[in-house]
Amino acid sequence: MGRTLIFLPPLRTVSGGLAVLAELARELAGLGEAVGLVLHDPAHPPVPDLPPELPIFPLSQPDLRPDDCYLVPEGWPNALAPGLAAGTRCRVYCQNWAYLFSGLPEDMPLSRLPVDYLAVSDPVARYIGAALGIPPPPILRPAIDPARFFPPTAKPAPDPVRVAFMAARLDQLNQAFAKDFGFSIASGIGLHKGRVRVGNFGSEDLFDYTVIGDAVNLASRLEGLTKFYGVRILATDGIREAAPDAAAYEAIDRVRVKGKAVAVTLYAVLSREERRARAEELDAAAAARALYTERRFDAAAAAYRELAARHGHRVYAVFAARAAGLAATPPPGDWDGVFEHTEK
Repeated sequence: MGRTLIFLPPLRTVSGGLAVLAELARELAGLGEAVGLVLHDPAHPPVPDLPPELPIFPLSQPDLRPDDCYLVPEGWPNALAPGLAAGTRCRVYCQNWAYLFSGLPEDMPLSRLPVDYLAVSDPVARYIGAALGIPPPPILRPAIDPARFFPPTAKPAPDPVRVAFMAARLDQLNQAFAKDFGFSIASGIGLHKGRVRVGNFGSEDLFDYTVIGDAVNLASRLEGLTKFYGVRILATDGIREAAPDAAAYEAIDRVRVKGKAVAVTLYAVLSREERRARAEELDAAAAARALYTERRFDAAAAAYRELAARHGHRVYAVFAARAAGLAATPPPGDWDGVFEHTEK
């Protein structure tokens, strides 16, 4: 009976998939099986503390034989070449279907290679079968080591919320895009905090790894509203309360988005540097908003018109028009300042 040789890809850090392959080699050796490792550079193994009894072969000369089984992870088709040349039984172990076709030459479809497949899970097996037009391959699930993976004794405290900014970098990129290609890119981001469900959702025929929930829907609505107000990042009061020191927050509006019954306060999220640079403008905008919430709509409209004329931001034009409309047709006495959006 032949040996089992496992190729460990030369990754800079130990990924979960790489650890699974190394553990598989250890387990097979512990069961008395003839097993070895194939490495791109045996002098620099990608996994520390490999069992010293495991024979290691360089990828350039792996000493593969026809009665061996050669296991290669997905995404490393070049590592299959020595096994195919030697007539070895080659198997691709697919743990992440996104890399199944990675690295293949355009003129060499995976379906033409004389290899078998193993899958880490049912969904991956179904994907391989559908993508290659073959029966779903066998499933090899990695064992869970309870010494490494175990539930916490107590629910951990939530990590602090952080806000990162790419606005300055996008401005730099847009200068280059406008110069070289004649266009620029605009982005809008909606931020909200809440419970969500994360994982694979769908059916056997079509599913995706995604995130769903009421908090996701609200964040999506905010992303759409960045165009309406002309701001790059909109956050709810939930984000402001969770990360008060992460950024500068400027109150924009209090709204009820389409499909939601509860009103939320919207804030434009700015870096500290941008807040300081626009201090005079933003202080004037806060004063205009105070006039608006105090129902002094004529004065608010005039203040917003001046801001729009001086700075050109869409949000000021939006409020100038809204305040003028409320001045012409005053709201009822119980008006709470909430604006209801009827479009997503």
